[in-house]
Amino acid sequence: MHILHIPSEILTEVFSYLDERSRVSAALVCKLWKEIAYTKKLWKKTVAKVKLDSFSTYIKHTNINGFTATSKKSKKRKVTYTSEEFVWPESFFALLNERGISKVVLSSARNLFLEQDLKNLNSNIPDLKYLKLAFESHKITSRTVSHCFENIQFLQLKSLDLSFNKFINQRVIRAIAVSMPNLESLNLQSCLSVTDDCLEQMTIMASLKHLNISNTEITDFGLAILSGMKMVNTGDIVKRIKCILLTNLRTLNIENCQDLTWVGLRYIGEGTLVSLETLVISQILGCEGFGIECLSSLNSLKCLSAVAAGLPDNVFEILADSGSNLENLSLSFHSSINDRSLEFLSRGFQNLILMRLRSTSITDIGVDLICANLPQLLFLDISYNCYITDRALRVIGEKLSRLLVLNIEYCERVTSKGVSHFISTSSCVLIPSQASNILNMQFYQSDILRNGAIKKWMTARKLRSLCC
Repeated sequence: MHILHIPSEILTEVFSYLDERSRVSAALVCKLWKEIAYTKKLWKKTVAKVKLDSFSTYIKHTNINGFTATSKKSKKRKVTYTSEEFVWPESFFALLNERGISKVVLSSARNLFLEQDLKNLNSNIPDLKYLKLAFESHKITSRTVSHCFENIQFLQLKSLDLSFNKFINQRVIRAIAVSMPNLESLNLQSCLSVTDDCLEQMTIMASLKHLNISNTEITDFGLAILSGMKMVNTGDIVKRIKCILLTNLRTLNIENCQDLTWVGLRYIGEGTLVSLETLVISQILGCEGFGIECLSSLNSLKCLSAVAAGLPDNVFEILADSGSNLENLSLSFHSSINDRSLEFLSRGFQNLILMRLRSTSITDIGVDLICANLPQLLFLDISYNCYITDRALRVIGEKLSRLLVLNIEYCERVTSKGVSHFISTSSCVLIPSQASNILNMQFYQSDILRNGAIKKWMTARKLRSLCC
């Protein structure tokens, strides 16, 4: 059979394994391949990265009443543009829509023409699902961004990423809440100007499901507002009244918010976040054992990440009574967690399938307790534990029959002999110890990565939905 006689269904499947650059090269072969390579199905997950200040793609017409700008092709030659002409051609965004691309990243914007660029984007890609503003220029102001969002309605937008931007303030958040009524995911990571006043504007986002406000300036009072705890002054007493607000919120990331304490976690536990499934409180030094205990009322909580959060050694005892619904637990970088802490695993955690205990004080005895009480584990990370030996690998291989992935990186006492024995007796994917000098290309080219274990891990629906 000639290559041009291959059915289009098979070619579509083959092209789905190519990256964007290779797919474009394949489209140059013939008309048939071009038609298949530009099928919307193949470009559905593609994210278009657009630089808004690229002079080479602007409409270049001169006008006496315009203003002067430096041309990209010749820095010495001056070219004059008008405000109507110095914008992205609408055909460019229309071409993205024809390809089926609904995810766009805008970078290097110009403050003067940002509104016109966003209008062209919104009108030519009506089915826009994901938008990220990665503006490196300090000339973009909060006034300009808020004005754009106030005048443009992104009705179909589901995810907005504004991480690492300095123009985010209360007015911008209020404009987002009004112009994007169907927004489900909002990323404000490392936006240092995000404060408690910004969280108050988010309370009207009824459809919001995922919120990332890590590394911001929020306090416990902001979490009280976000959790629906309204403070009312009645004389000398301050009462807390519950207000049903973000009932659809499923993921909340407050990692590395240095002004938070265990009081904020109490507000989350006592608030109205009844649908919260994933909570990231890593690197919050003020979240003590009492703060974790306050989360016991969150019956919907399935994923908890408290990396380097200053937790006590009885954290498993605290979580045991309320940890029956947890499926993903990450308590890495806690030297206080030892073998005695793991004795409480038998009192709960029946649904736990992912567990991360990196850089703790557990030994082979602790691994024995994990294997005895958590036979349902699919993913186990015990890397950076200097007390783990080959004996732990042998026990894991014998008792954790459902395990798909095991991470033992930088376990200094694990030898190549123990790793070889584990590979020969277990079908799970092993991330080996780098300290033992066994992490090499020959290992990754071996049959262990070509068997069904890695495929099961990547395609397991439950595992993929819980990873955070």
